[in-house]
Amino acid sequence: MSTPDHLAPAPAGLLTRAAVTFGEVVTVILAALALQALSREPVTIDVFSVAMLVAAAMRIVTETGWGASPGKWLAGIRVKFPGEVRWMRLPQAVLRNTWLWLAPLAVLLSTQEEDLWAMAAAVGVSIILGPDRRSVTDLLAGAYVIDPVAPRRVPDPVDHISPRRALAWAVDMGLAVLLGLALGAVLDWSWWARGLAVLAVVRLVTELIDAPTPGKALLGLRVTHSPGLRPLRVLGRNLWLAPALLIALAVDHPVLLVEGFIALTFLYIPAQRSITDLLARAEITRTGR
Repeated sequence: MSTPDHLAPAPAGLLTRAAVTFGEVVTVILAALALQALSREPVTIDVFSVAMLVAAAMRIVTETGWGASPGKWLAGIRVKFPGEVRWMRLPQAVLRNTWLWLAPLAVLLSTQEEDLWAMAAAVGVSIILGPDRRSVTDLLAGAYVIDPVAPRRVPDPVDHISPRRALAWAVDMGLAVLLGLALGAVLDWSWWARGLAVLAVVRLVTELIDAPTPGKALLGLRVTHSPGLRPLRVLGRNLWLAPALLIALAVDHPVLLVEGFIALTFLYIPAQRSITDLLARAEITRTGR
């Protein structure tokens, strides 16, 4: 009996996903510890963090190229990025594995950020509570972890906006940090605070003149505001930058508390609109659509 074309593979089981992730990470960590034991020179870096970065890199490369990491391939489950062009798979895989590489990278760069390891637990809880057993990073990447042999079901709508929106923010923030380095002689702020200040100026100016930021232009997105009171609507949509900047001025490293809250709202609010989008009656759309 053939399967109707409109049905999609069912989500992979919770225990299967947990076992695969645990097995992959533990295997890489054991390999790193073995290399450390064989080394004749003292190791001064955090081996555990480096092993986590290697595991993340392995997952990103294999999910991009084959749609499955080694553990997922052995377990018979796959990662699917539906409806996107092939070149988007790499940045989407990077987004999907954010929980695995961001925390160890933060630990290597700053010993004040060990609490970011809680991110892994939060992602695990989000798989249990999220729709279709999708973690918060699955939603961010527009990805599904599927079991190809399980009974099929009606697919959910494909989300093209969330991954592009997250990547556009990353591009804009990266450029803003680079520009902020030039302000070091003028502003005695941390590099992250200077980057947020530059980002605020870029976002406010571009939205006022109805132009995309560099990141949105690269990813094919635009901000659509309701008619009237445009300056107030632009300020309302970017209101999150004020508390984010205040937090950045209080500490010398990024904590992403406000940015993460905004991301969570556009991931879980219908139509991928953040709380500040709703406040400003604005919408993020794809250009040419």
